[in-house]
Amino acid sequence: MGDEEIEVDHRCQFIQGVERDTVFKIQRFLHERNILVKTFKTALENLPEEDYKVVIHADRTPRGEHERRYNAPLINEIAAVISGDQFSSRDIVLRARDVTLQRVADTHKFYDALQYPLIYCKGQEGYHFQIPLINLVTKEPTPNKKVSCMDFYAYHMMLRENDFNLLARLRKDKNIAVAVASDGVAATLLSGGRTAHSVLKLPLNLALEESPICNFSKNSVRGIMLRQCKLLVWDESTMSHKKAVEALNRTLQDLRSNTDVMGGMVVLLAGDFRQTLPVIQKGTPADEIKACLKSSIL
Repeated sequence: MGDEEIEVDHRCQFIQGVERDTVFKIQRFLHERNILVKTFKTALENLPEEDYKVVIHADRTPRGEHERRYNAPLINEIAAVISGDQFSSRDIVLRARDVTLQRVADTHKFYDALQYPLIYCKGQEGYHFQIPLINLVTKEPTPNKKVSCMDFYAYHMMLRENDFNLLARLRKDKNIAVAVASDGVAATLLSGGRTAHSVLKLPLNLALEESPICNFSKNSVRGIMLRQCKLLVWDESTMSHKKAVEALNRTLQDLRSNTDVMGGMVVLLAGDFRQTLPVIQKGTPADEIKACLKSSIL
C-alpha cells in the first residue's frame, strides 16, 4: 500500500493479459470505499516500528460504547486479521516480526470481505456463527437461535425491495441475466438460478472430448437467449472441469461471431479453489489439478 502506480504494476505481473486501466480503477475504488483497506493503511501509517504485536478480541466491546459502533482506527485498535492456536478462534492478531501473515479463519466475520474483496467491495461483514435469528413477528432475536450459513447467503442473494441486486437490476431494465451454478444446492441460492449443465447443455463426457461445445444450435431459443444475454453468473465454477468453461467460451464466440473471450459477453465466475476441485473418476490429485480452471488456456 504505497505508490498506486507501483501497486498496479505489481498486480498486473501475476495475471497475463489483464487490462492495466481496469486494475487501476478497481484498486482506486477499493482504496476509497473499502473499510478494511482504509484500516490497514491507517495501521501502516501509525505504527512506530516493525517489531510489534497487537491482539484484538473481536467479540469484545469497548466500555461505554455501542456494540455496533464503528470507531475510527487507532494504533492500538487495528491489525491484520489472522488466527492462531494461542488465541481464541476469532481474535485478530498482527505480527510483523517474520514479515508473513497467517491465514484467516473462515469463521471470522471479515473473512468474506478479505477473500472476496470485489463482492464485499466496502469491507462489509460476512457470515459468522454469532448472527442472531430474528423473529419476523416480534422483530427481536430468537433465544439460542443463530442464522445458518445457507440462510445468510440466500438472504443476501435474493431480491429485496430498495436493495441492490445485480441480476435483478439487469432484469428490471429488461436485459437478460443468467445465473447458473455447478451444483444444485448453490443454484438454489441464486435468483432464478439453475445448474450449468441444465442451462448450457454441456456434454456429459467433457473429459473425453478434445474441443467440447454446448449442445444447442445457433438459432435455437437457447442460442438466441445467450446471444442477447448481458451477464452470466457461474457460481462454484471451480468445481467444474476446465473444459466446461472452455466449451462455453467456444459456444459464445460462435453465437456472437466474436473472437474475444466469451464472445465479448460479461461472465462472472465465482468459487473457491480451496474447496472441492473437479471430480475425476479414478483420477489422482495431479489429474484434478490438471482439470482445474486454473489450468485452462483461458
